[in-house]
Amino acid sequence: MSHAFVEDTAVEPRGEDRFAATVTDRWSIGGRPNGGYLMGIALTALGRRLRHPDPLTSTGHFLSPAEPGPAEVSVNVVKEGRSLATAQAVLSQDRRERLVVLATYGDLAGTVGPTRIMEPTPLPAPGLVSSLGRPHPFPIAERFVLELPPEQALAADGRPARTDGPAEFFGRIRFSDDMPAVTAALPLLVDAFPPAVFCLGMVGWTPTLELTVHTRARPEPGWPEPGWMVLRTKSRYLKNGLVEEDGELWDGTGQLVAQSRQLARILV
Repeated sequence: MSHAFVEDTAVEPRGEDRFAATVTDRWSIGGRPNGGYLMGIALTALGRRLRHPDPLTSTGHFLSPAEPGPAEVSVNVVKEGRSLATAQAVLSQDRRERLVVLATYGDLAGTVGPTRIMEPTPLPAPGLVSSLGRPHPFPIAERFVLELPPEQALAADGRPARTDGPAEFFGRIRFSDDMPAVTAALPLLVDAFPPAVFCLGMVGWTPTLELTVHTRARPEPGWPEPGWMVLRTKSRYLKNGLVEEDGELWDGTGQLVAQSRQLARILV
């Protein structure tokens, strides 16, 4: 079975360090492709170039808005050792750089070392409801199934019940085509909830300037309904139109698989 994410992040080699890609409109918000989706294309290209399988850390800087259509990804391997590799990927359209990603890859399957879980795996409160009702004007809403507490579901759909906070979403998420999560998809998943500032009534275009994702484990299926993951996103400080958003993503077995932080502009 084919999956939309795999299809829409596919790349074709155009030499050792260059790849052709197509940015589709299936992950767009107001005509602009989601930043985590664009990082997925860059990580797919890096994964084709490096022998290490997992992006342990990846940081994307968004230089200009991308558009649906042809794209090119150029890869520069900075250093490749036995256990780690660091490389840069630049996604361009019309000879204009849209996204720069710097990532360090390794092999999570072979990672060993001290482990201590300082906090138990959180679980959303019972009584979750489906969010982003259909039909929806944004194509990306068709790519996911979200479940949130009722008050947060209203905020996610642009109808906040209150505007005094907190700025936080905490619920369940899965791909609508039942695709199991892979490490290249984690930047998209942590960026899939609406911006947390929607809970404050600040509903509008919130472009990401920078997104960093730390991969902590390969996602594993779990629960009676495979594919579901738990996602929490939260913003604490809005200053001069710039806001940070922190994300935490757990798989169906309860293990933490990704943490993220991004900086975004508020344009409302």
